[in-house]
Amino acid sequence: MVTQGKYRSAKMSLLVVRRRRLLVPAIVLSLLALPNAASIAAAGKAHHTPIVEELVTLLETHPPLREALEGAIRNAALPGLDSTESLLAHLDDLITTVPTEETRLKIRKFYYIFNQAPQDRLNRDEIFNAWMKKYAKARGEFLDTRRRRESPPTRRSPNTTWTTTSRGRAAG
Repeated sequence: MVTQGKYRSAKMSLLVVRRRRLLVPAIVLSLLALPNAASIAAAGKAHHTPIVEELVTLLETHPPLREALEGAIRNAALPGLDSTESLLAHLDDLITTVPTEETRLKIRKFYYIFNQAPQDRLNRDEIFNAWMKKYAKARGEFLDTRRRRESPPTRRSPNTTWTTTSRGRAAG
């Protein structure tokens, strides 16, 4: 029995050593595969709202604009917004978000990043500014349609007549 116990412990330690030897190559291989898997996942997940898709097109067709945006992202160094893809996802999320205190923080992050561009290139770029105006308009349109859907219908009694007060307000 004593020899069997020694045999088992020697066999177990040999298995542990072999597993450790296999563990290092497995970790290296998984690290090599992760960036490729992340790129595939990002490519498959690259469905953006139409207005953000316009920005993607601008960045593809205007390399200096893309460089300015990447520089702004680096300079801002905000956790969770450390790449162009994460910023695009942030913009997608923001375009259809109902206003809350958290939304205000998201909007501030958005403007903070754009204000961090080297030599203020994003604020000086006419094409980018035109896109920003479209983005603001698209957000406003979303909020308008959402408000219309959520606001209760106004009902007026047939006997009510509306008049305008001296201050320009309606009175019933």
